[in-house]
Amino acid sequence: MFCSSCGTEFVEGSIYCAKCGAKVGKSDAATTPPREPIVINGVTFRPGSGEFESLYSAGTGGWVTIENGIVKKWRSGSQPSTGRKVGGVVCLLVAAVLALLGFSWFQGFVTLEADGNQFAGILALLGVGAWVVGAAFGVWGVTLFSRK
Repeated sequence: MFCSSCGTEFVEGSIYCAKCGAKVGKSDAATTPPREPIVINGVTFRPGSGEFESLYSAGTGGWVTIENGIVKKWRSGSQPSTGRKVGGVVCLLVAAVLALLGFSWFQGFVTLEADGNQFAGILALLGVGAWVVGAAFGVWGVTLFSRK
């Protein structure tokens, strides 16, 4: 016998296809027609197989049940993706480095100002600039962590 989903030959008496995980067998094949993808509001939902046979996979990730053209139940993780985690960590590290650099430049400004150096103001501007850019990186890092 052959799987109706992927065409792979399977051992008679099997419940699921070894290749795609679709349910197989005479009674199941005779009573359940293959499901087609469903498009709702421009999003294509593809039918699941195996243990996800009653669900549809969403193009944006996760699994849903669809009843009368309405998406009923999302089954997706609420954790940020790995890329967002890495980006958030990098942004927060850059923010920390810039904050320390800004503090260091302000200390240099105080020292040079006390000595009467005319270029001390440049270090103050660099310190403020480092803090502003560091704050922007910090906000972006937190934003990356908060999104799914």
